Amino acid sequence: HIRGGRYQVSHYSRVAVGSASGPLALDQTLAFCRLVDKHIAEHRCVTVWTQHGSIACRANMAVLIGAYLMVMRGWSIKQVRKKMREQAGIGFPCCWAKRTSSERSEPDVLRVSGCWEGIEMACKLGWLRGEHLQSDFSTNLLSSQYRRTIEEFDAAWLAPGCVMVSADPITVIGDPSPGTCSRLEPK
Repeated sequence: HIRGGRYQVSHYSRVAVGSASGPLALDQTLAFCRLVDKHIAEHRCVTVWTQHGSIACRANMAVLIGAYLMVMRGWSIKQVRKKMREQAGIGFPCCWAKRTSSERSEPDVLRVSGCWEGIEMACKLGWLRGEHLQSDFSTNLLSSQYRRTIEEFDAAWLAPGCVMVSADPITVIGDPSPGTCSRLEPK
C-alpha cells in the first residue's frame, strides 16, 4: 500500500496540505488497480470499505473504484456514473479552504466525477491502459517513474512524452490559493 493509502503532496508538510484530502496520486491509483485485479483473479470477488463516516475516504475510494472499472475493465465514464451516481458529486476540498467540523467555507473545486473524466481521457488517448498494469513489475515501473519525476523535479507529464508541467515551489508553498497565486506579477 503506497504511503498507507494516505493523501500526500510531495514537498508539502501535512500542515501545508491543510484541508485537502485527495484525490490520491497516480501511483496509488495504479497500485490499487493492480491489487484489485490480482485479488479478483485469485478470489473472483473483492470487498472494499472505507472508514465509517469519512467523506474524504468515500471520495478517494470512489475515484479508485472508478479508475479500476475504466482502466482494467474498459468501462465508460457513463457506465461508472450510472453505477456510482451517489459518489460522483462528492467534492475534494482545497488546501486553503477553511472549514469547521460542520461546514465548508469555500466550495469544492474538484469532484469525484472530474477525476473520472481525467481517467477516461487518459484511457482514450492511450496514456493509461490496463495492459500497463498486468504485472507487478510493469505497475511498479510505471509508478516509480511517476514518483521519481514528482520527487526530483516537482513535475508531472500532462501529455506523456509531449507536455510536462512543473510547479514553482517557492511561490506555491508560500501561497497555494489560485485566487492570488495565479498572477504572474503582484498588483
